[in-house]
Amino acid sequence: RQGLADAQLGRGAPDQLWLALFASGTVYGGQTTRSSLYTGALRLDAQLEDRWVLGALYRGLGTTASFTGGGRGMGSETAAPIQSEGHLWFGHAAPDWQLVLHGAGITRSAATRAGVQQVYGHGGAAAGLSAMARFGLEWRASAVTTWYEDLTTTQLEGTGTLLLGDRWALRAGARTQLAEGGSTSAALAAIEWRGPWSMTLSGEYGPQRRPVDLEAGVLYDLPDQLQWAARLQTSLMLGHRARAWLAADLEGWRPLPASAAPADSTATRISAGLSFSF
Repeated sequence: RQGLADAQLGRGAPDQLWLALFASGTVYGGQTTRSSLYTGALRLDAQLEDRWVLGALYRGLGTTASFTGGGRGMGSETAAPIQSEGHLWFGHAAPDWQLVLHGAGITRSAATRAGVQQVYGHGGAAAGLSAMARFGLEWRASAVTTWYEDLTTTQLEGTGTLLLGDRWALRAGARTQLAEGGSTSAALAAIEWRGPWSMTLSGEYGPQRRPVDLEAGVLYDLPDQLQWAARLQTSLMLGHRARAWLAADLEGWRPLPASAAPADSTATRISAGLSFSF
């Protein structure tokens, strides 16, 4: 997500390459059957001839303790899982619009109650279209489909952003998700400060399944249902070649009948990273 934003800000240079290193930690509250999650990632973004956007990301995920998961796409695990993700995306950027296609493959290995090491695999594909300055708004629409062994989800999202002067922006939209023959919807809102130092405060409210968020590059892989989420992200330019960013997420989750979770829980995630351009 940060790489695409930088690509838009850096438009005008014929060829640019960004290298990003970042890490994230997630701690769950009100929930004794889940371990904390820690991830590390390496990401490359490139902009070629001022119109082609290319990118790749590898991420490894680990946990701090054993837990049992019995929900969709997770199997029955009694040991801390180890997970690897590979993401690729390709896009075309014009002066007033951008189209990006995204694909991902994920493998997850964990020991079962019988002590057998099993490997689970799933994947997904996304398409996002952004249009600038239509009717005074920046428009964006995306569609994401994720495949698990026993679950397929399709997510449609649309937002509009109103620019207030050169620095401030207000964003609002909605997301609809189709899974297991049913649908859920959520409202989205955000306020942004744009500049060398930038800040975004965003929130969403409404029930939804979120096994994986391909577009944001965030993997959840949880069988429960997200009820609400808030995110604060800041970034700062360090000279002309580097950007540092820090993000904090707070989420409220409710267990589904298929989940081993006994009660509602919260998730707190802290992420930090550096990106460099060449």
